[in-house]
Amino acid sequence: MHLRALTRTTILSFFFLLLSFALPGQDSSDADSLLQLLKTSRPDADKLRILLALSEAELSNNPKSAADHAMKARKLAEDLSLEKEKARSLMLIGKTSYAVGSYNSAIKSYTDASLLYSKLGDTASVAEAYVMMAACYNGQGSYTEGLARAQDAYRQYSLLKDKAGMGRALLSIGVTNNKLKNFPDAIKNFERAQALLDEAKDKELVASCLNNLANTYIDMGDYDKAVDYLERSLKIKRLLGNKLSISKTLNNIGRVYSDKGEYEKAVQYYSEALDLKREVGDKKGMAIGLANLGSVAQYEKKNGKALEYYNRAIKIASEINDDETLQLIYANMAELYVAMGDKDEALRYLGMSSDLKDELFAKEKNEKVAEMQARFDVERAEQSAEEERKNAELERRRREDDNFRSTLIIACAALVLLIISVLAFFLYKQSLARKKINQDLEMQKQEIEHKNSELHAAYLQIEEKNKDITDSIRYAKRLQEAILPEAEFARVFGEKGFVLYRPKDIVSGDFYWMQRVDNDLLLAAVDCTGHGVPGAFVSIVCSNLLNQAVNEHGLLRPSDILDDVNQRLSQTLYQRADESRVRDGMDIALIRLDLRTLQLEYAGAFNPLYLVRDGKLTEVKADKFPVGSFLDEELRRFTHREMQLQKGDVVYLFSDGYADQFGGPEGKKFKRSRFKETLVNVHRENFSGQRELLLQAFEDWRGRSEQVDDILVMGIGM
Repeated sequence: MHLRALTRTTILSFFFLLLSFALPGQDSSDADSLLQLLKTSRPDADKLRILLALSEAELSNNPKSAADHAMKARKLAEDLSLEKEKARSLMLIGKTSYAVGSYNSAIKSYTDASLLYSKLGDTASVAEAYVMMAACYNGQGSYTEGLARAQDAYRQYSLLKDKAGMGRALLSIGVTNNKLKNFPDAIKNFERAQALLDEAKDKELVASCLNNLANTYIDMGDYDKAVDYLERSLKIKRLLGNKLSISKTLNNIGRVYSDKGEYEKAVQYYSEALDLKREVGDKKGMAIGLANLGSVAQYEKKNGKALEYYNRAIKIASEINDDETLQLIYANMAELYVAMGDKDEALRYLGMSSDLKDELFAKEKNEKVAEMQARFDVERAEQSAEEERKNAELERRRREDDNFRSTLIIACAALVLLIISVLAFFLYKQSLARKKINQDLEMQKQEIEHKNSELHAAYLQIEEKNKDITDSIRYAKRLQEAILPEAEFARVFGEKGFVLYRPKDIVSGDFYWMQRVDNDLLLAAVDCTGHGVPGAFVSIVCSNLLNQAVNEHGLLRPSDILDDVNQRLSQTLYQRADESRVRDGMDIALIRLDLRTLQLEYAGAFNPLYLVRDGKLTEVKADKFPVGSFLDEELRRFTHREMQLQKGDVVYLFSDGYADQFGGPEGKKFKRSRFKETLVNVHRENFSGQRELLLQAFEDWRGRSEQVDDILVMGIGM
């Protein structure tokens, strides 16, 4: 589970987007009746069916008890050799693991279940397992795997013409698109899923579609649409009576009002959600709910109240060993103590948060290794069973051949001795030849098995290294995303601005940076040397230096900030005159905007500023040298420029990745001139529309060509 500390978003908002499908639930009286039946049932198939029904009945309101019943059912199904019931119990174990956030355990259970269902020829259940695996991969942040499993499920359901199943698969695909920030595709898939699920009359999943549409509009900054979808989802869930699902939607509504700064309403919805968590005994949810209330109190600067909520949340999370929630609460408490001026306590909680983050990362890695081993064991067991079946068939055929030879010998016994002798000699020679053939085949089999073993060992080693590298890059992506002011940009500009941010690789050398000091807003589009992992490393260094220039050195004038960062970046990267060819550093367009007077100041390194006024584009030139370079042992100084903006003006900041993209009918660059024309053509659209038109123009130009660089374009309106 990927969660963030306070960034004007409540502590665990991301968690609710991952829960794309409401877990089925039954009335508590049903569970009580089943428990009474279980006490009087015999240890046979009847007891197995009761255990499975109990697990499903308690799945929503008591996942731990549901898991216990499902594991007992699996053991009994194995004892009775009932593979269909074993597969069903594995699915239930997966659902209980998913409900409490144990995604690796859930994936293993779903994988085992899909193998059994495939063996039984149950295509619909295989598709269901794929859908649930997709939700788990999304929960881990493994969106490529999640999308692949959801698409597999959609194909299976399409063959069966199962509209409800197709809707579930599209819902999962939409969730993945949302996390990849492909918001138009996410909305399209959610709406298609809702239409199919309406036809299938699956109210529970219709509510889930509405909930996910709301989350997408939250990420797009359209809070009014988000609240409308959430209220519609909540209305359906209240009719269904699933308390756990109701509490999640209440938390989402609280999150929206918290982001909008309407803290009284946020507390109202968070409190109602917390009461439902207490009713069903969901301690993890209780810890999250208390932490959410603490974050609202922290926003309102009610520090004492925030500490009270956080300490109660820590107590519950510690009881259930929920290290993931604890790590986020510690991070928030570190920020709270900073605000209270208690640096010692802030450092202590920051250290505790960092230690837990390291432990969680190591634990996740170990779980993935265990999961790979478990999958290998299943495959090896299936291979052994197939070999035993083939050996048994060979033995049966050998016995039939022996019987035939015996009958032939008896039939020929009455013949002349010469005929018997010739036949015996022939059979003897045939036996020797067959023995030699069998020996040759056995040697070839051993040689093939040896080579297969070597190849498999090499494959496991390569896969382990590849996963280690990919996991490290994904972790670097989390660190880089933490420096992007995504929520703050949406809060300041709302519908008057957009960011088109599209890394070439998992991590990026481009980033955008923003600081607000009273009525002055500092905003920058930054392109660091390279892309991918090297560019991401430089981007984190550059972001920290920009923050230090403003927060520690008190600089607000863009040219002064760039001069300061230029000097310290050169020192940080050990760049001297005889080493300047390395050119580690960044291109940047940095502005300072007085939000009251619309007075704008600008300084830039290679990246210019474009101003569109009354349909005409004006380019404000940048200095032709990067931040972080020497010239004859002396640092260059950046040029200060300023201008007065007017209502209706649109300002664009960007990196060079958009204009440098190859494509079109002749495979040439897009170029700055075509980029300017595109901006003039779209600048009268609303800002979300501008972003989509720019993205469409880029994709149309790129066609099937590879993206050559990171993409960053920002637009703000006056």
